[in-house]
Amino acid sequence: MSIEQRLQQAYEQQAEYQANDIERAKIAGATLLAVVGARGAGKNHLMRASGLHVVGGETNREPRADDDPALTTYDTAERMLQAIKDREYIQYGVHLPDLIYATRASHFKPDDINVKDIWFDAIPMLGNKGFKEVKIISILSPGNQWLEHIKKRFHNQSERYIVDSLTEAEHSVRWSLANQLARTANLANTLDHLVIINDHDHTPENVDRIQRFARGEHVEPLSDELVRDTAEEMFRVANSYHK
Repeated sequence: MSIEQRLQQAYEQQAEYQANDIERAKIAGATLLAVVGARGAGKNHLMRASGLHVVGGETNREPRADDDPALTTYDTAERMLQAIKDREYIQYGVHLPDLIYATRASHFKPDDINVKDIWFDAIPMLGNKGFKEVKIISILSPGNQWLEHIKKRFHNQSERYIVDSLTEAEHSVRWSLANQLARTANLANTLDHLVIINDHDHTPENVDRIQRFARGEHVEPLSDELVRDTAEEMFRVANSYHK
């Protein structure tokens, strides 16, 4: 089987994937705080500021200038696909055609609260990975602030990177908005989900909200109107970026 075929197979199997029993036992007492948000919205900033254990990971992509060397390790697609076959990872995600991201049990702090950035479409896959509990935080950003960040982030990046980033941003924002509205409407089976608007002037308040949410305390949700308006600002930035 070619490596392209193996990547496609891994992509198709990622939702049902589970680590082997030895690895799953290592994270059975861990809570995962999964953070969803567009590139440049401030996920890493708020995760570090929270004081919670930030989960690192492995990838087969090339290193980037803004990577944290303490959190990111690099390997080949060949070796990562073998680790998937041997069920050594706790979870993984394949971004076709050729990118893999994955975490090992050693990346997590057992019997504690862990925080990690997660693709929006990987959220439904977390329920069967063996964690004690999974909570979701969505990070949105005021439009002007986000624009300044992505201008820096996209400098000297390829057209593919920029287009993929903006497309993923739009999807993640729509996903976050939909879950906000579903919770407000008290729909069944909604996620334990908190929306944060990463206005730099309110970082201490946002960190406090994240910490209280992580501990299971009640956190007053943002209004639907505020979340919807911020989402619309981000949509406008994404739609106008190349214009």
